[in-house]
Amino acid sequence: MKITIQNEGLTVSVDNHEIGSTATEARELCASAMLALTYHPDTVASVFPSEEDIDDAIREAVKESLEYAADSI
Repeated sequence: MKITIQNEGLTVSVDNHEIGSTATEARELCASAMLALTYHPDTVASVFPSEEDIDDAIREAVKESLEYAADSI
């Protein structure tokens, strides 16, 4: 996965050279790009969800999908 961000004439690209990246890896790439653009680490940490929050959101989405599928049968 490769993330490229442009801001005020500065371009930053971050690439993890992986195929099939996870949501957590995407979060880490985005956060790394923001830090490279000189955003303050506390600001970046406050706007990106934690790995636990990502896992919880995925778990909830899967649960809802399974419930919807079960109701359709």
